[in-house]
Amino acid sequence: MPINLLLPFLVSLLLLALTFALSRNKVGFYVITSAFMFVSTFLWIPLNWLSGLVLGQDMFPDSLVTSWLWGAVAFYAIYVLLTGVLVQSVTVRPLPIYDKDSSIALGFSFIALFLLAIVGYIAMNGFSFSAGHYGHRLASNAGNGIFIIFFVLFIPFSYVLLLHSRNYLGLVGALCVCLICGMLVYFTLGGSRNILAAGVVGVLIISQRVGLISLKSIALSGVVLILLVNYLAFVRYGLSLDSDIMALGFRFLIDSLSPYDSFNNIVEYFEATDEFHKGFEFIPAQFNPLIPRVLWPDKPVLPVTNAYFYTESILGITKGTYIISPTLLGGLYIMGGWGAVFLGSIVLSMLTFACEKGVFSKSPFIVLLSFTLLPFTFFMVRESFELFINKAITISCVFLFAWAGAVLLNGVFKSIKRAQLKKINNDALKV
Repeated sequence: MPINLLLPFLVSLLLLALTFALSRNKVGFYVITSAFMFVSTFLWIPLNWLSGLVLGQDMFPDSLVTSWLWGAVAFYAIYVLLTGVLVQSVTVRPLPIYDKDSSIALGFSFIALFLLAIVGYIAMNGFSFSAGHYGHRLASNAGNGIFIIFFVLFIPFSYVLLLHSRNYLGLVGALCVCLICGMLVYFTLGGSRNILAAGVVGVLIISQRVGLISLKSIALSGVVLILLVNYLAFVRYGLSLDSDIMALGFRFLIDSLSPYDSFNNIVEYFEATDEFHKGFEFIPAQFNPLIPRVLWPDKPVLPVTNAYFYTESILGITKGTYIISPTLLGGLYIMGGWGAVFLGSIVLSMLTFACEKGVFSKSPFIVLLSFTLLPFTFFMVRESFELFINKAITISCVFLFAWAGAVLLNGVFKSIKRAQLKKINNDALKV
């Protein structure tokens, strides 16, 4: 491994270790976001080195600028240190205990809405999955957001299942729910792996919180999950496991987990041209999906976001069927260069601190919602900051809707029980 890449990687590895030290065994938004940031921004270095050893060729990008990599290290260092100080004030509290009626009401509301959304989507559109046609999924799914936004609800359902039982049987059940429902979403949406992975990650984190598994077990399970998700990439692109499996496997693995090329390409583009940074020009378009297509029939399938700008203007890909992620760092740089990267690390620290308090809150509602959002921080570091905010708003609204349904259902349960108890008492008085 070249020394100019080894040194920043070792520093980032030390910063990851410092994250775990500062977290004091609190596995929440701070630890998970830091781990995702390390994976997304620095894991490509050992992966490229390892793939080079296995394949017998140099896999590192030719146009890589090391000084920009040290800028990424500085961003990571600010985040780790500032957030690490902030989260010291967060107190670990026991996870809320749901009574039987509440668990049934919550679980039924979450899974019923999920299944209704799946059935509704398939009834109107069929399955979007077709091996080798992953790039057409955005056009295929256009106009079906009213169904798609509910697909995430199997995740809190698996949490409720696990929190109610809090044993290994509940853990296995929750993982089975995530795998079955996640694969259903995968085939329904044309190869989308993210929700499946998010559900499994969330279940593993809660399992560690309740003492069922250790951090080492989470790390080992993460490796297995990465291999599964990588295999699903082969399936959705219609690729066979032929003699090029190793080369394709490493390429998919690096592109899926640690696409540092995006940040490198973006900085190189702005350094080599007189293009102005975009500020908040493309941010509003990121929230177009929140507007129902029935209210905006001509809503574009691909909104003009930072990712769209990166795909078309920087990479020159004008197919109009898919977009390439700029990553958290790349999106910030598009908005305002190194100044935006520095300010972004501070804003990210503040957001993480607020979310960390939610994970360890006393409120059952806030805790369950926070754990539902937690694994989606991968979108923030792998895709863009604004995409995570978009998803957080959407998931929060859907979660609130399902929670309200559970409250009404729980009220019905209590009314039935009161009526039964009253009847029993009346019968006793008659006797």
